[in-house]
Amino acid sequence: MIHQIKQKISRSNIQNADTLCFDFEKDSLPNINTDYIFMAQVLLHINNVELVLARLYDVLNVGGHHIY
Repeated sequence: MIHQIKQKISRSNIQNADTLCFDFEKDSLPNINTDYIFMAQVLLHINNVELVLARLYDVLNVGGHHIY
């Protein structure tokens, strides 16, 4: 899926978007901040949903948006 999204971003010539494959159950990403988080059918595969959502919220900029 990451590869497909990267292709769509490239084909659409979108300059302000990128993808990231990371395991938020194992570690957090303190140096990453974002305005949008998109996920589709991801939470179904996560054991500790509360932890992952909290870590995702931590990287979301003030006024940012999440779409699950």
